Amino acid sequence: MASQKREEFQRLITAWSQGSKLRAVLKTDLFEEANGEDQLLFDSFLQVPVVVGIDIDEGVVRSARRRSGGSGLLALVSDVRDLLFQAGCLDYIISTSTLDHFEDSRDIKRSLRELARILRGGGRILVAMDNPWNPFYHVLRFVSKTPLFSFRLGKTLSWTQLENCLSQCDLVVLGREPVIHNPRLIST
Repeated sequence: MASQKREEFQRLITAWSQGSKLRAVLKTDLFEEANGEDQLLFDSFLQVPVVVGIDIDEGVVRSARRRSGGSGLLALVSDVRDLLFQAGCLDYIISTSTLDHFEDSRDIKRSLRELARILRGGGRILVAMDNPWNPFYHVLRFVSKTPLFSFRLGKTLSWTQLENCLSQCDLVVLGREPVIHNPRLIST
């Protein structure tokens, strides 16, 4: 399952970054880099001078650093709602299942404004969020509030709601595509 997820995101990253000269890339969470075979940062951007991953959890950041080997990944503890990066300093941002961990949709909007602020003109953001119409989403969100889960699922947005938020941040939506994401708890 992890390989399938990784391949699908790598395909999207490649397709949506074509024609862009990437000098600095950011991924807004390091869960995969810290824990799974579905990591994206260790080998997907080998020709990019600056590859940064952030996570709000210090333990996740430490684990990602240990697993990164000589990949050149700069792993930092940071909150996507309040980023310390300069405005316009990144060419490409990957946000896979970061924004849908917030309990309040205002935090999603705040995060998107921050990501838009640090993106250079002409840069790209790949945003993935849980599908609110997926029947498993509501079950998993409920279960995520129990000790079985190491993280909590929060609010998510529909495509239309996400596109509206992106537009409010002066970002232009270039495309949208569903991605099959197999929940580990159910698929395992």
